[in-house]
Amino acid sequence: MAAIPATFPSSQHHSGLPRQLSSIKDLSAQQQAICDDIIGLVAQAGKTGEVPSAESRAGFWALVFADGWNTNSTNRHPGEIPERRAVHSRIHIGKWDVPYPAGAPAYLKPNLNWSQFSLTYIVCDENGSAANDQFLRLTDGLTLAQAHSDAIKHFDKHESRRGLEVPQGGRPTMNAGEIPINTGQLVKLETCYSRIQNIIGLVHDSAAIATGSRGVRYADHREK
Repeated sequence: MAAIPATFPSSQHHSGLPRQLSSIKDLSAQQQAICDDIIGLVAQAGKTGEVPSAESRAGFWALVFADGWNTNSTNRHPGEIPERRAVHSRIHIGKWDVPYPAGAPAYLKPNLNWSQFSLTYIVCDENGSAANDQFLRLTDGLTLAQAHSDAIKHFDKHESRRGLEVPQGGRPTMNAGEIPINTGQLVKLETCYSRIQNIIGLVHDSAAIATGSRGVRYADHREK
């Protein structure tokens, strides 16, 4: 049995509690850099092109220590991701003629089809029900192409924020090894932009296969 030291090393706290970290100033350069992988993954998912740097690390740790949080604070399990609101997934593009009530508002919303891996658009009424665009009268000066573009921007803006609106609640978290993981509750968030980029990549790869040329994969080229 090893002998018990007469004095504790200077790096140990007699209170038994670890040193409280409250801001990026409390982190060493090496500790600040442990978020680099996360910054890279977020940049890749968001197609921002951001790379780990002093600025991006400062932004990351500012979010970590926001609202006075520190390493001695109680951490709680996040709540469920809120349901997507109709107002966040559609835009007003005009009004209806017959057989809908004359002048009733008409909307356009993107539709991300998971099984078919496609992106389509649905023209709908105020209740969100798909409707026949034959009876649609676009707002003066608005083209269908512009409406599609506006709908994508509107959807992606709010879908990107939906994951950040998770309410905090429940009991305090346990140790990492004790936290049960229920994959049935996982929710995948995807933007129209990311779907379009993936579709373009598939088209590029399919064309390369059809012509017998290997080339550089679009996805690989896009990430460089």
